Amino acid sequence: DAEWVWGQGGHTALRALVEEAVATGTPQLREVSLPSAEERTVQVQILCGPSGGDSLIAVVLHDVTQLRRLERVRQDFVANVSHELRTPLTSIKGFVETLLMGAIDDADHNRRFLRLVDEDVNRLARLTDDLLALSTVESFGHPKTIQAVDLPALVKEVVEALQPQMRQRQLSIAITPAPKPAQAKGDPDQIRQVLWNIRLTAIQAMDGRGDLSVSTQHAKGGARLSVHDTGPGIAP
Repeated sequence: DAEWVWGQGGHTALRALVEEAVATGTPQLREVSLPSAEERTVQVQILCGPSGGDSLIAVVLHDVTQLRRLERVRQDFVANVSHELRTPLTSIKGFVETLLMGAIDDADHNRRFLRLVDEDVNRLARLTDDLLALSTVESFGHPKTIQAVDLPALVKEVVEALQPQMRQRQLSIAITPAPKPAQAKGDPDQIRQVLWNIRLTAIQAMDGRGDLSVSTQHAKGGARLSVHDTGPGIAP
């Protein structure tokens, strides 16, 4: 690797490390990215010492590309799992607060709120089961429940569950009915998670009053979901 790098005219960061080691006579330890067809991250260790009347420079390159890639995957995974766990917890908190504020005495809605809380508790249990299953395998691939999904019904369920957060922020949401059945194949829990993430992000992004609109429609080979809001938008 070292011969290839120097043969290509050298690499700026690597040359700088060697020059610093020579100039200061002190060891160097740093990670740099080397140019190649696939960028590689190497840990560079440079040792300096006398050798007779000359100075001896030893450069050791340790390829840590895969290690750093796995660390990024782990960090992303932890962030995603935290987000997925936060979603049902936020919903449960919203419903419990609504019940404590007086809805517990509303015979027309209290049982419905409790049913929705029960659904979110079951969802947390499924997420926990997924985490336990992931801990027993060597990769992140795991079996999914692929089945026919009624997208409009799923949208209605998520919108209903988000009503406490919507009311708290003085937001309204409208659902445009699909002109024809909008069904797709997929994992209902994962599709539900996507819907939650989109709506929660939109709700949190809107400052003050605002409106959300959701529409579903049949598409070739599946269904299409569109979400619009009056907020500032989400950066690319």
